Amino acid sequence: MIVTSCSGNNDDAEPIVGGDGVAPTVNGKQLVRIKHGDSKIDFVYNSDGRLIKVKQSDNQYESSYCYESKRIIQSPLDYIYNMNNGHIVECNYTILPSLEENAHSIDVKETYEYDSNGHLIEFKRPSDYEVDGYSLATFIYSWQNGNITKITESTEETEYTAGGVWAELEICYTSYANTIPFFFVGFGYTDVYLSWQGFFGKRCKNLPASQTFTYISEQWGDNKTTETITYTYDYAFTDGLVTNVTSKRTYKGNTSIDVYDLEWW
Repeated sequence: MIVTSCSGNNDDAEPIVGGDGVAPTVNGKQLVRIKHGDSKIDFVYNSDGRLIKVKQSDNQYESSYCYESKRIIQSPLDYIYNMNNGHIVECNYTILPSLEENAHSIDVKETYEYDSNGHLIEFKRPSDYEVDGYSLATFIYSWQNGNITKITESTEETEYTAGGVWAELEICYTSYANTIPFFFVGFGYTDVYLSWQGFFGKRCKNLPASQTFTYISEQWGDNKTTETITYTYDYAFTDGLVTNVTSKRTYKGNTSIDVYDLEWW
């Protein structure tokens, strides 16, 4: 699911509370449900306003978060996020054996770096080959006016990969305050709900108007084929709350539209 938008002013909303380890509230309300067709995502919070459960109806999946002083544990995937000064700096998890991909368990570590202003600027994770010891993917985040405007992914050159930049995402923003979780197209590696609460540094100030994802789909030697996917977004508000998001996806000349309804309590 992608949640993002177009342009305009959200003048009815009161100042946003949250983002420093707490889910945002608007006019004293928190997001409790996102509906998309027949499916829905429900959000459950503790008394401190932290998100503790995310329930998805379409696949009966439930994700839980346990907060400790210097780490967060996400179940049932058993992701362990280690923190420093309230920001996640490391994520550890294990990829279990699979007949299709790997014959043994693989321990994975991801790392995150921030600038002096608390903005996430670099993220490193194993690429598909790195889990077997081959390559490391590096993501660089560019910020402007309190928002991430570009994410670039590059990989190391190895026997199996050409290396260099293989994907780039450019994001344009609305003037609407960032009050709801949204995914960066093509870069859904950081947990969107922990990012929404400010555990991956400062949240983006505004909601996106569009995202343009360009990537190398094929490469043989110096010959590269690139493809582009574009998303644009429109929002509807009620009493300063985002209550509807319309997402339009364009790929190879074909356009599809998804509509999301949001409930607050």
